[in-house]
Amino acid sequence: MARLEGIHFCKVQALGLAFVPASRTLTGNCGDGLEAETAMNGKKAFVALTVTTALGVLGAASAMAMRDDSERHEDAGAVTRCSLDGVNPVYHPKIFGNPSVAKSYGFERSRDGAWHVVPGCRQR
Repeated sequence: MARLEGIHFCKVQALGLAFVPASRTLTGNCGDGLEAETAMNGKKAFVALTVTTALGVLGAASAMAMRDDSERHEDAGAVTRCSLDGVNPVYHPKIFGNPSVAKSYGFERSRDGAWHVVPGCRQR
């Protein structure tokens, strides 16, 4: 064992058929290094598991964010006849995309493109 500025360096030790590098220590005790190596492998496995889990969560979140808008707004709510309260026409193309269907709900489009309730419209 050589001593250099207060740090002991241990030689590589043979363990069965494999050579295991010994750790350098401040105390002078040269162990076989297996305890430190085992602890490091456990830490690496934990880090790998954590990274894999994080990437899986991010992948699922991005897949949900990239869904088609038509799927996302199919259940955007019901449109009540003669009422535009809380209705965004973009989310209801089956109604507002066809002027005759919109008219049956009591809606008409003005010249500026805005939707309005037909005057005198009654809910059934």
